Amino acid sequence: MAKVVQAWQNDLTLFQNDLAYTPNNARTHFNLGRYYIINTDQMANQQQAIERGVALLRQAVGIDPRFTNAHQLLAAGYDQLGQTGRAITHLRKYTRLAQRGNKHPVKVAQAFRDLGDLYHRKGKTDSMQTAYQQAINIAPDQFQNYFNYGNKLFNQGLYEEAVQQYQKALQINPDSYDCYYNIAAAQVNLGRHKKAGQNLQQALKLRPGDEQAKQLLNRIGGRGGN
Repeated sequence: MAKVVQAWQNDLTLFQNDLAYTPNNARTHFNLGRYYIINTDQMANQQQAIERGVALLRQAVGIDPRFTNAHQLLAAGYDQLGQTGRAITHLRKYTRLAQRGNKHPVKVAQAFRDLGDLYHRKGKTDSMQTAYQQAINIAPDQFQNYFNYGNKLFNQGLYEEAVQQYQKALQINPDSYDCYYNIAAAQVNLGRHKKAGQNLQQALKLRPGDEQAKQLLNRIGGRGGN
């Protein structure tokens, strides 16, 4: 443990020295800001560490407004501070810059999913759906795009739409227990107990004896009647 702490302190000192030598360099602000954000668990005052990291990252984008990764990390920092609106602003900037800079589609899709999650937290359903649709357009073969989207729709009570996304996710991964279970839960909320039962049976084939699936199946009376 002592060696880990010493290595962490050495790295922190290195980044601080770099910033002292090149105070007008966006990268040195980014490196130190990133260090504070991703190592908050090592800090005595985590809130203060995040605030310090955010301040440094703001300086980085002030020097270089097109610093793509700095905007992404700023979004993460603001999110940790509970400032969702500012997190959305910087994540939107990241997605625009990332697309122009030909970032890997999987990374850009992940950013749009994160953006959708932030909109979901703000209760902005239309913006959430737009963000997830952009993720799907960029990486249409990615399971997580459809599955996460389905979860957000489910949480907002849009069960029919959630089922559609889970079914698309199953086309990519037919062995997803979570998809079958979530479809069943959505079908229960829609009053379609027979279809729910069929999906729970599929879930139990993948996880025999699973208590969660068995409990829901018992709740609707075996295979369900409707």
